Amino acid sequence: MLGILPIHKPAGITSHDVVNTVKFALNPKGTPKSERIKVGHAGTLDPFATGVLLVMIGKATRLEQFLHAHSKTYEATIQLGSSTTTDDTEGEILETQPVPELPNRTTLEVQLRNTFTGTLQQLPPTYAAIKQNGKKQYELAREGKAVHKNPREVEIHAIEVLECRAETNEIEIRVEVGTGTYVRALGRDIGEFLNTKAHLTRLVRTRIGPVVLESCIDPEIRSLEHIAQHLLPVSGPLLGMQEVSLSTEQRIAFEQGQPVENLHVEPGHYALALDQAQPIAIIETREHQTWPKIVLT
Repeated sequence: MLGILPIHKPAGITSHDVVNTVKFALNPKGTPKSERIKVGHAGTLDPFATGVLLVMIGKATRLEQFLHAHSKTYEATIQLGSSTTTDDTEGEILETQPVPELPNRTTLEVQLRNTFTGTLQQLPPTYAAIKQNGKKQYELAREGKAVHKNPREVEIHAIEVLECRAETNEIEIRVEVGTGTYVRALGRDIGEFLNTKAHLTRLVRTRIGPVVLESCIDPEIRSLEHIAQHLLPVSGPLLGMQEVSLSTEQRIAFEQGQPVENLHVEPGHYALALDQAQPIAIIETREHQTWPKIVLT
């Protein structure tokens, strides 16, 4: 089995919990180790967050870097007036601060677009999956150890203010971001911009690349047929790359790890090689030849 299963992750469970559910459905108790199907996910969602989670099945687990590179869209609720240890509702209150009078929705949207779109330096949350000395920073934070945070360059493509509720000091936003952007940190920084503190109370990922929330299924996997019915085939649009059709000879060469004459894949880019619509390999051009980077058969 090879493909991507789009899951609508609910709140209260981890991304790893979702992977385990799919893994157990594909590999019932007693399945020999040599026959077990690999399962992974691309793009972690925090336990309190909901939305699109792409579960990779079979050799598709080797495609994480391409899925992870897609832009993503989120909707979030920002609670102004208080900060937390995690920049969301999972953490403890760190500080409270009065909330100045908010501008109207249109004015606020213009202000946020002018301040927070483009290439930015973002300080990640203390509780993040970034590794420090081989250990994830959220693990160090939970152990009470020092977490060294360094600003990272991120890309925020667009931001909309969906609603501005002055009576509850809440802002609803929709944001399109590049890989590595923390929406929790964005919410925190929006609070600082408005001269107060802030944390997220809701976070929904509504899109990863071409996959939207409406196409996702709940994580209660009922059968192998249920998985097969909703499995997205590996394709160029899904991976964000061109597709190249192969001859039988080219397919055999790639499956054996050998190069072929240049298939007009631009250097520095990847393509998905297909034989009769079946994904064979991720390929790249090096030294005027096209090589297989990842063989999928």
